[in-house]
Amino acid sequence: MLALSFVSLSFGNFASAYYVVADNFLPNNKVDGLDTDKEVQLSEGIAAYIHSELSKLYPTRTRYNCTKNTYTDDLIEAQGYDKVVTFSKGHRSRVDGHYALVDKVGANLTDHEIFLYTSTSRNVVTFIWHCATADGYMPNGININGTGHAINMPYAWTSANNLANYGTSGSQVYLGWTTKYNLTIYNMTSHQYEPAPNVHPNPQFAGIIGSPQYEWGINPNYDYAQVAKLFWMFMAQGYTVKDALDATTIIIYNNALMSFTSNGNVLKDWLIVYGNRNVKLPADYGHRYVSKVAPGSPTHIGSGYVSNANGITGRYPDGNLAFIYGINSGAGGHIVGELNGVARGTVWVYAASVHGYNTRIQVFVSNDGVNWVSMGSRTVQGGVGWRWVDFGVYNNDFKYIGVAAINQYGNEPVNVYIDLADVTR
Repeated sequence: MLALSFVSLSFGNFASAYYVVADNFLPNNKVDGLDTDKEVQLSEGIAAYIHSELSKLYPTRTRYNCTKNTYTDDLIEAQGYDKVVTFSKGHRSRVDGHYALVDKVGANLTDHEIFLYTSTSRNVVTFIWHCATADGYMPNGININGTGHAINMPYAWTSANNLANYGTSGSQVYLGWTTKYNLTIYNMTSHQYEPAPNVHPNPQFAGIIGSPQYEWGINPNYDYAQVAKLFWMFMAQGYTVKDALDATTIIIYNNALMSFTSNGNVLKDWLIVYGNRNVKLPADYGHRYVSKVAPGSPTHIGSGYVSNANGITGRYPDGNLAFIYGINSGAGGHIVGELNGVARGTVWVYAASVHGYNTRIQVFVSNDGVNWVSMGSRTVQGGVGWRWVDFGVYNNDFKYIGVAAINQYGNEPVNVYIDLADVTR
């Protein structure tokens, strides 16, 4: 048997050139007279739904009951990523001329503090569902005060002063709400249209409706919780912001001829879109690895076999090993692994062959698990320990890696351990 000895590896050599993180904040600062138990439940349910959608694409941090420190810590950590997607749902306040998000305990996170940790290249999709978080922005104007501090949320989250209202250029998009007066909502409990509650967490804004509560209705069939849910559902499916808003509008009004900007859509002129409306969620082609063995795998070929196929999963070498064996002609096996996201880049297999066996392994990639592209074969020399085997670059999207080892000609016996397969950009 192979004496397993893991070599020391620096994963810095294989670091991704492109990572994305999604931040999903929910302070749950409950305001008496405005936030009912139902509102809190809807907020938590929608936060969980958004997490489930975004976590299919990226590492996603959902922060229930978050404080100012939670926001700040995640903003600081997000600086280590290339792209950031942000959603936050809660209340807003004003502090000495600054706009501020209200955390779980009522503390204020100001626009200026947020601005310290964002950039035009990193913060690409931002949706701040707090009161009037689109207000105060001046496209191509001055978005700082006399002391050089940011003074509004769109500028704070994007570090950009050139975001056009519902524009078509640039690499960023910011969504927030503007102030509305005498707003009529559909009450999902009384089943009638009525004035929105004249309540705001900050008394100086009494009478102003700066963003909808989730439990408020747009019409008898949909509430604003569904707006958030539908928007993020479509975004996670690869829609642009414009197309996600249009699709949400069509569903809410059951009218294929309506769009987000159609007259009669109450979202129009309330939900403000600054920046490029054609932006999609960023693709993440960073470090990908086999997160699970695909259904129907592994396959034993001839008299060969595969044991512990799950050993191929994992982000780093961990000593949990898959084993493929085939001594007779035509014997061996293969494993199909599903990656933790869509990949492009260099395909690697971390493997070691038993002393006395130079095992030839083959790798295939697929985007659908049905149609496969060969990345060729490589020989893993026996008895020399663990090594990364480079199968080259594939520059189209793929989600699956197949690793096979077969004694095709009777003189290439298979006796190989595999710790993981991954992709680096």
